[in-house]
Amino acid sequence: MKLTRDERKAAFAGSLNVLRRPEKPDQETGAKVVISETRGGRHVVDRETGATIDLPRQPRLWIVIKGWHLKQGETEWQTDVVIHDLRETNRELASGIGGHPREAGLKTRSGTQVVHRDGKIEVQLKRVPTKEEQRENWTPETERGYGGGSARGLDQRDTEGQHVPATAVDDATLNRFAADAEMPNLRRRMEQHKMEAGMRREMQMAAEYRRAKRQRARASAAHSGIEWAA
Repeated sequence: MKLTRDERKAAFAGSLNVLRRPEKPDQETGAKVVISETRGGRHVVDRETGATIDLPRQPRLWIVIKGWHLKQGETEWQTDVVIHDLRETNRELASGIGGHPREAGLKTRSGTQVVHRDGKIEVQLKRVPTKEEQRENWTPETERGYGGGSARGLDQRDTEGQHVPATAVDDATLNRFAADAEMPNLRRRMEQHKMEAGMRREMQMAAEYRRAKRQRARASAAHSGIEWAA
């Protein structure tokens, strides 16, 4: 059984609860419908020898049918579903600010774009969003430069339209980078503070030297009976 575009979107967002069909599908209670799989195929395990292994696709997102039934007074069959989501919540850097992806160039740029949908590749005219649609969505994630949207950062599609893990940086890696950079950054800050303190001392010494020089000039002028003009 294939899900509609809206049903797949709801499943990826975690909000799909019920399926409805005009006719009863040939499915038993507990049937599984896979929506997203890991990327399988041949993977290189040793670049020096060229050794490879074939990895099978593994389900990452699927739903389980709880049982089709027809409620009294209704004409559509329906069933509750249970979502099983094993995807990792990865992050993807956004191309715009505030979680709103933007293309480079003018907002009115015309042209076409390639869209991967349900395993098919379509070429469509670009749609220019209206001013009301171009709202910035500031969240703790978008403030750090990551893409916005409930599904963005979780999955991407390959050339065959299959969902694959998105390019991302997980929290453990970010924390490791932050820990590695903590001491070098601290040393740089201390060196900067030391340099600024030295510059302040030099400026203070220069000001005191100029003040002492003016005082000596005044004293010399007074001793010689010459009027001093500061």
